[in-house]
Amino acid sequence: MARAIDKQTMLNLIIEAKRTDPETGSFAEWLAEYLAEHLPTLTPPNEWVSVEERIPNFGKLVIATDGTTYGVAWLCSDCTWMVTMGYKSQSWFGRKITHWMPLPAPPDRRPPEGEANE
Repeated sequence: MARAIDKQTMLNLIIEAKRTDPETGSFAEWLAEYLAEHLPTLTPPNEWVSVEERIPNFGKLVIATDGTTYGVAWLCSDCTWMVTMGYKSQSWFGRKITHWMPLPAPPDRRPPEGEANE
């Protein structure tokens, strides 16, 4: 499973590599600079994305706002926004959606290691 690496974690790994082995550390530093320049950036969690910068995939649930109102919404293939209203959905036709953000990950409901479900 792929996962994003935190920038500070990456920097700490490079510092440790340079401390223990300068040759490996130099390569790690070069690799980090290359990746930072050539890989796409990830939107940090809980940050709004401008619709002018990028739109979510059609049908993907996100949190969207017009600057005043916000809600759990999705973008239809005809580029209209729909918002959930309990068990119903409603079109946000006429509203200019300006920003959106991914929904947060659901909470981990597993018990901590070594503890059984009660």
